Amino acid sequence: MSWLETLPLTVIALAILAALLAAATIGYRGHLWLLHRSGETEPESHDHLLSAVLGLLALLLGFTFSLALNRYEARRDLVVQEANAIGTTWLRTQLLESPNNTAMSGLLRGYLDARLAWSEADAEPEVWRQTVALQQNCGPLPARRCVPIPIRNSHAD
Repeated sequence: MSWLETLPLTVIALAILAALLAAATIGYRGHLWLLHRSGETEPESHDHLLSAVLGLLALLLGFTFSLALNRYEARRDLVVQEANAIGTTWLRTQLLESPNNTAMSGLLRGYLDARLAWSEADAEPEVWRQTVALQQNCGPLPARRCVPIPIRNSHAD
């Protein structure tokens, strides 16, 4: 399945389009063959079945796009929330005293680099483990104040 993930989207779209056109052509030819075999001369006699099938296909397509849109919007909202949490944490890090400020800024930069690497690496498990480890690392702060970045922001706001 990994070879399919590396194909460009246009190649996949063209393959699906070709398969749909081939299936439609085969279905139409089969329908004409059945009409000729049964002796019917009027090919429009079964239009109500075609209308019903097309209506169901439109309904299925509508539900599919609706689900895809909901997932896209939820993912976008999560990305915006995390970006806001990181921005707020960066601003609060700048309020720390000098030695802690530098250390925490470095940890936050490392975390941000790990998150960007994870988003570009197709969710590899090793990159994810590195991200989680950096998220739970508070550097020079005492262990009792060490909580993950999103939790720290949501409780402080």
